[in-house]
Formats: sequence, C-alpha cells, structure tokens
Amino acid sequence: MNKNTNYTETTDADLLNLLRENPEVGITMVYNRYWKVLLDAAFKRLKDEQEAKEVVQELFIALYTRRNELVLTSGLEAYLGNALKYRVLNHFRHQTTRERYAQIISTQSQTYIAEVDQRIEDAELAIRLKSATEKLPPKCREVFLLSKIERVTNAKIAEKLGISVSTVEKHISRGMILMRKHLGDNDSYLTIIAILLFASSNK
Repeated sequence: MNKNTNYTETTDADLLNLLRENPEVGITMVYNRYWKVLLDAAFKRLKDEQEAKEVVQELFIALYTRRNELVLTSGLEAYLGNALKYRVLNHFRHQTTRERYAQIISTQSQTYIAEVDQRIEDAELAIRLKSATEKLPPKCREVFLLSKIERVTNAKIAEKLGISVSTVEKHISRGMILMRKHLGDNDSYLTIIAILLFASSNK
C-alpha cells in the first residue's frame, strides 16, 4: 500500500494491515481517522478534556502495542468504540477506588490526630489538676482526695479522720471551689471531668 494513501479512503481492514506492516504510518492514519471521534466520545462520558485525552492516548498506545495480536470480527471502528467504553469504565473504577482510599486515609488521619490531641489535652489537664490539689490546705486536700479520687464515702472518711460528716462535706465543698479557682476556669463541669481523668490515671 502506498505510504501516502488517504486515510479517509482506506478501509479498516487495510488500516489494520498497514498498522502491522508499517506501524508508524498505520498508527498515524488510524489516529487521523479516529482521534477526534474517540476524544468526543470520551469527553461526553468523562466531562474532563484532559482525562478524555489521556484515555484515548492510552487506547492508541494499546492498539499499537497489540497490533499483531488483534483479531477483529466487527471492524476497527467498532473495536475502538468498545475498547474506549471499557477504558472509560476502568477509569471510573480506578477513580472511585482512589477517592475511597483517599477518604479512608483522610478519615483515619483525622481520627488519629484527634485522638493524639485529646490525649495531650487529657495529660495537660491531669497535670493541672495534680498541681491544683497540691495547693489545697492539708486537711481539705486529704478529704478531697479520699472522696473524689479514692471514692471513699463521706461516712467512712469521717470515721477514718475522726471528724463529723458535715465537716467532711464542708471540706469537699471548699475543695471544689478552690479547685475551680486553681484550674483557672469557672466551669464546674471542667473540674469534674478533670477529677475523673485524674482518678482514672491513678488507678
């Protein structure tokens, strides 16, 4: 076949033979005949010009690489059309997999960072609590720690220390007020959370 044969006048069978006999000329003629058609079809499905170009380029590379293995039963045009559909679907599958993987990694990273941040906050809060308890008056601190950390009942604290239950309650109440003051926060909820964290860390 003449090297300068017009690609618009060449049959698909001749194009395939030319692709095998003279690959450079053959692939150029196939490209000239089908590039625009395939690109338009790919763009309609992908809605992205760059992705469409990449898919069609990969299709032509595969055609060139497998030129000696191809056995066409429905013509080159039909083969390219079906091959394009497969590559577009494969592109969507890979894209979905990448997005899912990225989402999983992102979620895991965010969870890990949140857990680390929370542990740091818990540790800092426990340190603040320990420092605050050390500033309590001796008897108040003793009662407070027995009640809030060791979970001893008021009656048993009173019996152990030889004081009345009402005195125990006053020490506890005063301890909570001083703890909020020493922690530098007026929110009693924060104080309670800090106490619970400190208690669990000392078990």
